[in-house]
Amino acid sequence: LVRLEHSEEVISISLDEEATAADLKLKLEEDYGIPARAVLMTRGPSGLLEPLVVPSAAAGATADGEPRKTLPRAVVLKGVASFEDGPSPITALLEDDMLQVVAQLNKRFQKAEFQAIVKRWKEAPGSEATQRFQQFRAEVTAVLSDVLPKYGFEKSAEGLKAWEQALERFKHFPAFAEICRKSRVLMGTLSPEQARQQQRASAMRGKKDLSLEKGGGGNGGNAAAMAARSTESRHQVQLAVREILSEQALISRRREAEETFDLLYRRIYEENRESLWEGGRIRGREMPTRKKIAKKWLEPAGTVLLRCSSSSGGTSVSAVVAAPSKEQLVGGAVVFPAEVVGTCRPDGVGDHEWDEFVTSPPSQSSRGGLTHHFLMSSRPPREHGGTLDDEEVQRGEGGEEMSSAVLAVGYIEALAAEPGSHAGTALVSHVESLATAEGWDILALHSLNVKNTMNFWSRRGFISFGRGREVQFQVNCWKECGCVVSKEVLEQKLPRRPGCTLFVKFCKPAIS
Repeated sequence: LVRLEHSEEVISISLDEEATAADLKLKLEEDYGIPARAVLMTRGPSGLLEPLVVPSAAAGATADGEPRKTLPRAVVLKGVASFEDGPSPITALLEDDMLQVVAQLNKRFQKAEFQAIVKRWKEAPGSEATQRFQQFRAEVTAVLSDVLPKYGFEKSAEGLKAWEQALERFKHFPAFAEICRKSRVLMGTLSPEQARQQQRASAMRGKKDLSLEKGGGGNGGNAAAMAARSTESRHQVQLAVREILSEQALISRRREAEETFDLLYRRIYEENRESLWEGGRIRGREMPTRKKIAKKWLEPAGTVLLRCSSSSGGTSVSAVVAAPSKEQLVGGAVVFPAEVVGTCRPDGVGDHEWDEFVTSPPSQSSRGGLTHHFLMSSRPPREHGGTLDDEEVQRGEGGEEMSSAVLAVGYIEALAAEPGSHAGTALVSHVESLATAEGWDILALHSLNVKNTMNFWSRRGFISFGRGREVQFQVNCWKECGCVVSKEVLEQKLPRRPGCTLFVKFCKPAIS
């Protein structure tokens, strides 16, 4: 069976018993037009989807010297939109290709010249609105006609139609949907607030209504609480923290966002250039540029930037927002939401058996006596935006389904403050309020292995889960959230941070 990463589509392909991954890829290319560069995924020992590994030569070799290995019964194709088109130009495109095309278009849309045309159209008086809109459409077409041919689309009406068809095919890929929303913000056809509303709606459609017997989360937050929540907060009278949506950071509040990125990059990277980068504590990693890291911070769906400013005594938060240029920027942070699937205790499992499961490494084939009778492959109904890896839970041959729950995670991508400003504490306090409003079950971050930094997080209730603390993480998840999540599963959903330590804070009180 061959499944797609973000689709319900499944096909069955018959191959010889001794067929290799190369044979499967050749068959997919011949029959369906799937490019050979598409990555085949399979489920690893820990239950996570991972690239299908080519075995060593010791496993035997084919006539042309390729290592031989029996293929798994089911694989997942990463980045492929559909099997329905058969061999065609659209089928030859992968998600990475489409992301690259839209990224190049967005670069053009963000240029001052294009934004000036957007502004003239949006501010045109009624008598000139039609003419200004036509000028806007002509400029969009000019950009598309310049960029799309570089990626195989014809410079013609047929080429533009093919591009529209490709957009339709990939719209259910979460990362692609996000970059397309931001593209529309840059073009002025969607406001930042409308884009965020669409992102929230898409995320809610992708959630499963999976309840936790022991009181876990996963409901995506209380909508009424989110609507009533203030996006500004004041701390110690003179410190004001306010939020900037990633969509706002593109144009309408770009200057504020850029200033915040400047501070974060200086405090996290430039001031640690010698000790952490050239000093060798983080090996094999070239220090990223300011431009690259700022782009990366804005990519995840639902990202929120926090900007902490210092004002003179008695200045209100509203005054800080109204005149940010008169305030001193003293701290900033970047936060975005994620989700992980946890395993709940199935009916009929005794205390001792379940305790062994909770305290066993996730890669162990039989954890605490819960054999494949309780752990077998299942796929709950998928909604828009879900992924195969998120939604597949493990069950057993006996047909008894292992219940699962979605835990909402708030990830602190970056946080930094000027020394002595107390902005760090103010920012963490605001993030905790954000977590409450959004319904996040867990706050997570990766800390630099610097003593003062790690102590800062520990003093604020975050727990360190470094190397060797995998089982302790599972135990804490079970006690605090009512389900079991492996540390590996959580970290797969977060950015890779070699040389850093995972810190987690459980946001909801344990329920006995």
